[in-house]
Amino acid sequence: MGKPKHKNKTKNPLFWRIFPFILFIFIIGFLLLISGGYDYFEEWGWNPDIVIVIRYIATIIWATITFILAVLLLKYFIGICKGWRSGERYSSLHVVIEVAMVTLFMLGPSIALFLFSFVQVGIMFFPDDPYWRGYWELK
Repeated sequence: MGKPKHKNKTKNPLFWRIFPFILFIFIIGFLLLISGGYDYFEEWGWNPDIVIVIRYIATIIWATITFILAVLLLKYFIGICKGWRSGERYSSLHVVIEVAMVTLFMLGPSIALFLFSFVQVGIMFFPDDPYWRGYWELK
């Protein structure tokens, strides 16, 4: 009695076969939109309101991602500081150099990411910003 024959079934459904293509098209469209693609979308007959909604969503997503990264870096930095208080060492460097390096590479980027996320949210509330000016010129 031989082994049962199994048909060659692909484990990847159709979605996962076309997903890279969809992702590529989405990225190209997103880059056009971010790089001032108002002219392209106006030529294609898109409603400027759709373009501005997509920009708002993209801004909110960028602000959320950077805020989450900043919180994670800050949380990790606080954990390292608690370890220092309990006497743990994370490298063979002198304590001052270790503290300076961790502060530079953890706290500095965390603060920069916090500022970036707040600026991204602030951009949405000031329509005179050049980033949004193309929309107001279309109306």
